[in-house]
Amino acid sequence: MQRGVRKALIRHIHMGLPVVEWRDGKTVYVYPAELKKLVGAMGRGGARRRTVSKNRKRS
Repeated sequence: MQRGVRKALIRHIHMGLPVVEWRDGKTVYVYPAELKKLVGAMGRGGARRRTVSKNRKRS
């Protein structure tokens, strides 16, 4: 789930769109500049892509 959230945030950053978030009982717009900080703080979260060598078939 965290990987999906991270991808969505990155997509919003690239499009220059804010994300709406719930903070202290209110809806707040989080703009791309702040989103970059949040995504950076999230890190990769251990998300790794599965790689397959050219000579090995996927199972």
